[in-house]
Amino acid sequence: MARLQNPKGEGVRLREKTWSPRRASCCFAPQPPAVPSLRAVARKCGVSPTAVYLHFSSQEQLIQAVVEDLNSRFAAHLADADDLTLPVTERLERRAIAYVEWGFGNAGAYQLLFESKDRLDLFLAA
Repeated sequence: MARLQNPKGEGVRLREKTWSPRRASCCFAPQPPAVPSLRAVARKCGVSPTAVYLHFSSQEQLIQAVVEDLNSRFAAHLADADDLTLPVTERLERRAIAYVEWGFGNAGAYQLLFESKDRLDLFLAA
């Protein structure tokens, strides 16, 4: 299926609806391979490499955006499990269970966030 051209000035729509960091994170599921190239991400998301380069000047920038998105989703999952009306021990238990559930349900994302040498190299260089 051919992709329709976006009208000028709608690059944000392209980023958010077609190949956002959330969409790019599919390249790391269920288990992340070596960090993919920008071209591999573009191919997986069904857009041209040029479209990716318009928003990310490097592979590191894209990976950082993916990591930030995954961190946000992980934090939201933990927050959703919390209930401020419960005693602290029950709250902790609910969050611990949510942590494990998210890890099992998002193995590639978990590995990228918590076990990836590529991610460590990215943030150590910053």
